[in-house]
Amino acid sequence: DIALELPFVSTLATSNSSLVTPSLSFKVNGTPIEASGSTKPFGSSLEAQLNLKVSKLDLVPFAKMVPALAGSQLTLAQGTLSTDLTFVFQNPTGGQPAKVLLSGNASLDGVSFKDKSASAAAELAGFKHAGIVVKEIDLVESTADVQSASLEGLRAHLENSPAGLNVIRVMQPASAASAHEDITPSAAESAEASPSNAWQWSLAKASLSDASITWKDSTVSPAAHIAVTKIAASASNISSASDKPGTWTASALLLGGSIAAKGSVNLTPLSVNAELSGDKLALKQAAAYIKSASGLDVGATAAFHLKAGYSTKDVTASGDAALTGLSVKQGKNTLATARSASISLESFSLASSTVKVKNAQIEGAVVNAVNSKSGLNLTNIGKPAASKAVAKVDEKQNA
Repeated sequence: DIALELPFVSTLATSNSSLVTPSLSFKVNGTPIEASGSTKPFGSSLEAQLNLKVSKLDLVPFAKMVPALAGSQLTLAQGTLSTDLTFVFQNPTGGQPAKVLLSGNASLDGVSFKDKSASAAAELAGFKHAGIVVKEIDLVESTADVQSASLEGLRAHLENSPAGLNVIRVMQPASAASAHEDITPSAAESAEASPSNAWQWSLAKASLSDASITWKDSTVSPAAHIAVTKIAASASNISSASDKPGTWTASALLLGGSIAAKGSVNLTPLSVNAELSGDKLALKQAAAYIKSASGLDVGATAAFHLKAGYSTKDVTASGDAALTGLSVKQGKNTLATARSASISLESFSLASSTVKVKNAQIEGAVVNAVNSKSGLNLTNIGKPAASKAVAKVDEKQNA
């Protein structure tokens, strides 16, 4: 259904400034695409404008032609593209610099990436909707004014195994030649990335909503399973050039509890201020990592409230943290318990290497110290528990 219209075009002197309004429409795999515009091809401004509209174009057939995806185990299972973009071209004859401007909006919907090497092509990541609204991008001056960017319903399924992280593994090229390709940037590429050609940009608002991440790690025993749900984040008035700080917030549910954060950020120079809090965080859900590092089974519910700062000169922190219902076990033996343990940090400075603790407190502590022929149990903290067979041999030797 290709249709091209050119209603009027003229090279007559009396029509040099007349507006030409061509239009083009067609279908790609059944999806309508419309392009319309206006231009003054013989006027002094040499200006043209193009509007491109796409409605839910299926991206799967096009993704198969992307070399990076074709050579990996990552595949785009589904996803559609919609756009309403306007391009403006200006190349004045009076000596003024040319301009190429872009504005409008674009979105991706129902995107799902899968791992072809996994059974039943398991989903690796996906999202419900991603959109961007552009006020103006100047491709010649390298400036971008973005009104909003949003990501809804992000899903990520991450697995770490002795073979490596699944995200990295599926992105590796299938051929060894591609895997060992020299990726050292050339002089020309380095010049393109130099600060003199750096983009200047501003983002009025960005948001992440209803996101979730599942994490499985089989490199520890027992395997760790952690789910982070209800992830939300937002940022406002972030700019690469402004000296005024932008603001941000973030929150999520994890480890049976919740975390939240808010603060400000400045990019020139980089500095971040944050207020962080967590409540009802169950350490048992991270028991695999604690046991792998210490050989102990630690149970407790954690809560904290911290203020932190980062800059090119220093990293600072202050606040409170507490554990309730603390228990420390090694195997079946309980080494210690406590109703609560808390610490109040007055200040921390990485630059000056100083830590000031306001107070530290433990309530209702019980320590079970057992001295036997094999020694004091507390001296074995952090060591793997001996098997029953080994224990019997030790008893015979001691006898």
